[in-house]
Amino acid sequence: MKGMANKKMSTIYDYIKTAGLSLLESGDELIDWRYVAAIAFQVADVDKARITEPWQPLSEEFAQLVKEVEPHIADFTKLKLTQPWGYPVVFDRSEWIVTTIETIKPLVEPVFDRVANVVATDDGGSKKFQRLTKSAVILQIGTILGYLAKRVLGQYDLPMTGGDISPSGKLYFIYPNITDLQERFNLERDEFHLWLALHEATHSYEFESNSWLHPYLMSLIEENTKFMEVKLKEMFN
Repeated sequence: MKGMANKKMSTIYDYIKTAGLSLLESGDELIDWRYVAAIAFQVADVDKARITEPWQPLSEEFAQLVKEVEPHIADFTKLKLTQPWGYPVVFDRSEWIVTTIETIKPLVEPVFDRVANVVATDDGGSKKFQRLTKSAVILQIGTILGYLAKRVLGQYDLPMTGGDISPSGKLYFIYPNITDLQERFNLERDEFHLWLALHEATHSYEFESNSWLHPYLMSLIEENTKFMEVKLKEMFN
């Protein structure tokens, strides 16, 4: 019991230490993704959530399950995929965090770069405020990603930039979270995995079979980004 308490205190200390280092870091960018990942790893407790089973059989299992549910989704929804699915990816928490960071970077960096430009002036007070803002942003994003990394079971990852090599989305399964939930509620393994494959593959059908949906989602993100920029300028001007 004492060992567990010491472990928890050590994790909290590492979290605070990382936040403090991000506060000291200088530079023009408001987000240092190294610190975001470090905080997310601590919150998600990634060392306790590694995949111990052979990766290839797990990957093949979920690929087979996705293939199995596809005709049922197509028959029920009457939708058709515009292109074949990619191979499903089985992640641990740390891999999901790194991949998600790469997904969200193009979305959030333009907004926060503008914040950095607004608060960046030559006087010392503004530079201190810029570092405080930077630390707060890193803490918030890292904490949210770490929290989600402990709870996400599967994901249909839709590309959010036009420069993505593949225009289609990708199916992810975060295996340590799947096994945790399975054991906690004493779920039957094969049925639970089949349900997850059905759930995530259905999301894929929703987006890949409706060509208007992706551009519409991107337009909403762009509209929200512009709204945030206006509000931030009002705050700092």
